[in-house]
Amino acid sequence: MTMNKLLLLIPFILSTAAIVSCGNPNNDETDDNKDTNSLVKETFTDNSIKTYYDSITISKNNPDLKKSLNSLIKTHKTLSYGNLWTAYKTTDTNSDGKIYCVYTGLSFNYGTTNGGQQDHGYDGTEGQYYNREHTSPKSWFGGSGPEYTDLFNVYPTDKYINAQRGNMDFGEVGTATITSSNGSKIGVSKRSDNVATVFEIADEFKGDIARSYFYMATCYMNSTSWYGKCGSKIYSVTPTGINLSQH
Repeated sequence: MTMNKLLLLIPFILSTAAIVSCGNPNNDETDDNKDTNSLVKETFTDNSIKTYYDSITISKNNPDLKKSLNSLIKTHKTLSYGNLWTAYKTTDTNSDGKIYCVYTGLSFNYGTTNGGQQDHGYDGTEGQYYNREHTSPKSWFGGSGPEYTDLFNVYPTDKYINAQRGNMDFGEVGTATITSSNGSKIGVSKRSDNVATVFEIADEFKGDIARSYFYMATCYMNSTSWYGKCGSKIYSVTPTGINLSQH
């Protein structure tokens, strides 16, 4: 993930780490939460993002903090699906002009012309094309609404590995049936509280996806469209909205 996208995610993700993590969200502040709040305050001093979060009181209790963050971020510009290709030039292209896949670490030439490797609709092998990946799959929320084109949910990824993942949950793989070039895996989950077959991202990219999941659970906490559709055990989905599961 480039700094353009990461800078926007860090402040409220650090705040929400206490909101949707294990344990009673109403517990008194722990030493860990105090450390998190200190880090949040340091991050908030970055002038490029400080004014956006000026209305947020980060010392609020977890449920109130989550509601405040939701109120701030839930209304945002919704792009068309086709416009994501253009947006990636700003949000996911690094200084060398390359698009990096968050699943494989492979780099791709941006665009469709002059040697660009944007998905042309053909079958491919790993490292041949990049396309658009819903890290929270569209089948989980019904395939419509702002979630469908949210740049914090839809990443450029290697087309082949994207297709192998499908709409699997993320998790820790015990025995791998597919392994990408950088060590991302598909296989049987190590955890009994996860679904049977999961996709495990390589270690260096797990934090990027974790931040996106904190974001989705906060931005769309009041969405009712996920109920009855989300097969994930990562999210806890009820008729009144979504959260992250207890683990």
